[in-house]
Amino acid sequence: MSRADSRRRLAEIRQPTLVLAGAHEEVCPLDAQQELAAGIPGAELHLIAEAGHFAPLENPDAVALVMKRWLEAGSGPLS
Repeated sequence: MSRADSRRRLAEIRQPTLVLAGAHEEVCPLDAQQELAAGIPGAELHLIAEAGHFAPLENPDAVALVMKRWLEAGSGPLS
C-alpha cells in the first residue's frame, strides 16, 4: 500500500513479457493482470485454469506448458 504507483511506466518496458495468472486469483485480481498486460507493449496475458494466487504450485503442469509454448514461439527473452 505504501509503494509508489509505477503503472505509468509500464509502457517503457521493451522486453518480451508474459503476464501469467491463476484464473481464480484473488490477491491480485484479473482486472489488475489485464491492466499490466495492456500497459506493456506486446505483452501476453495467460490465465491458468484451476489455480489462484499460487499458480505454479496449484497447477504446475499448466504453468510449464504455457511458459514452454511462449518461449518456443519466439516470444521469450532467449529468442
